[in-house]
Amino acid sequence: MHVATFNFSISSKRMFIFITLVLSMIAVSVSGQSKIVTGKVIDPNGQPAALVTVELVNQSNHTLAGTTTDMNGEFTIEVKNFKSYNLKFSYLGYDNQTTALGTRNFVHVQMLKSGKLFDENNVSDANKIGLNK
Repeated sequence: MHVATFNFSISSKRMFIFITLVLSMIAVSVSGQSKIVTGKVIDPNGQPAALVTVELVNQSNHTLAGTTTDMNGEFTIEVKNFKSYNLKFSYLGYDNQTTALGTRNFVHVQMLKSGKLFDENNVSDANKIGLNK
């Protein structure tokens, strides 16, 4: 069996250790990049919108993280690895709102009233199973 050996001079060993440490620090800082995004959601009257669903979505609209607004309409969500993400806001009776996050750390959104409360598919499905009699 052959075991690989390395013959370094003292200066080569120091250089090797230095480069290894630098590369390790870069790898840790890149993989651990995250930021906290906060925001406020208001209703059409400018009042805080409580319990609004807030989703962090990628460009394919896949949810990566989520939270809800508190009673003051405020939310906090952690964003890992800076990429092109959107925040999607939804609440029954309001149109969904989507905004590009970009480099912002604070997002302010005003929900808009929807013209419909239920999706037509939900109503027709309720009729099929006999809920609307």
